[in-house]
Amino acid sequence: MTKGDVKMTNIYGFSVGDVIKITRYNGDEVEATAEVINTCDTGLLRANQLTGKRLMTYLSGYIVLDLEDAFERISSAAVEVTDVVSHPPHYNSGRFETIEIIEEITQGYDDGFVAHCAGTAIKYISRAPHKHDTPTEDLRKAAKYLEFAIERLEAEESKR
Repeated sequence: MTKGDVKMTNIYGFSVGDVIKITRYNGDEVEATAEVINTCDTGLLRANQLTGKRLMTYLSGYIVLDLEDAFERISSAAVEVTDVVSHPPHYNSGRFETIEIIEEITQGYDDGFVAHCAGTAIKYISRAPHKHDTPTEDLRKAAKYLEFAIERLEAEESKR
């Protein structure tokens, strides 16, 4: 499937578990297959590579295909299954999975407790509009974890 073939209402029409053949990735001609692990309506498709020369992957080990890449379905998943443990829908509502954002941002902290608090706050902020009827509870939890991090940092600063 190439850019001209894509219907924006259902970006690729693929389901989790579909196997795709990739012929162009990041501007390079390639020969590879991959299994779809996540689809989103922003023009990105996440997949685990199955065969072919190793393609560039993200921190979590998957490849991301976009409208500039060329690929097609070679087999369909029998049933679409949402992995609520590894990829819960309320953490997959945008272009990036929340765990990837947390992993990237928390690397900048020297204190493990502060990193944990910052990551937990990110988790609550990202899921707030998607998990419950109202985001208030999750936003309060995020604020509390930021408070914990700030208290820890201020305590460390006062010791200096």
